[in-house]
Amino acid sequence: MNLVGKHGQVPARVNSTYVRQLVYVFLTNGHGTALSADPIYRELIGKFDPSQAEIALRLFAESKIASRLQHDLPRTKWAELIDLIAPKLTGRSDLRLLDAVRGFTGTPDQLKLDSGIKQQLNLGGPRAKAH
Repeated sequence: MNLVGKHGQVPARVNSTYVRQLVYVFLTNGHGTALSADPIYRELIGKFDPSQAEIALRLFAESKIASRLQHDLPRTKWAELIDLIAPKLTGRSDLRLLDAVRGFTGTPDQLKLDSGIKQQLNLGGPRAKAH
């Protein structure tokens, strides 16, 4: 937390890795929440800028995250993550994807298999495709 400062700024070249790793640990290993770390994770996620929130929203499509989302606790944490990043999302395609993710009736690990969500990921701009 000391490294990212008051506003959560990270160098552009590590931005994507930073978001991925933070989301990965926030989702837990499925066996329990790190009680002392969780408030720090939340604070750091709360400092995401719109581009970081955009990256986080699309992480369900990555196998490393999707594998975590097969378990109950990470699914609960995913819902919390969505609530934390939602106010940061400003782009039209981000908001459409957010609505689709929130409206999805399956489990979060299956999000990437939904044809409508897949299409939105492909339409989500260069950052969505670069992940």
